[in-house]
Amino acid sequence: PIVTTSVRALQGRRMSAAAQLVDHEEAEMLLESHVQEIAAATAVLDLLAYKIEATEKFVEFNIDVMRNRLIRVDAAASATAAIFGVGSFVGGIFGMNLPTPIFEGDPEVVGWRFDLVVGVTVLGMAAAAAMFYVATTKWACRCFPFDK
Repeated sequence: PIVTTSVRALQGRRMSAAAQLVDHEEAEMLLESHVQEIAAATAVLDLLAYKIEATEKFVEFNIDVMRNRLIRVDAAASATAAIFGVGSFVGGIFGMNLPTPIFEGDPEVVGWRFDLVVGVTVLGMAAAAAMFYVATTKWACRCFPFDK
């Protein structure tokens, strides 16, 4: 009776060792499954991070393009204001109630002098506007290729 009890106890230990081996394999398979799921989630997150960076660069590029357009518009507005400022300056000087030797004398000569001043001012403004247009359009790049 003692021998049979010890044999049965030994067999129980062996079975429990076999059962433990099966439990260990199941745990290992579960861990491998979780590792694969984590690796897949990491790959998805890496892909999302790459897409976010690409979108960020695209948005930055579009913002830079818009900023460059605004700078061009600002430069055009400033140049236009400067061109009209010259005409306003000349008109302001001759519009003051100050005695000017240019307008003294014969009325026919005075009219000619006034026409000369107005003509030179308008031609100067037109020349400045034309130079600004040539300098800021693509036409200038075709005509003056050595600027690059």
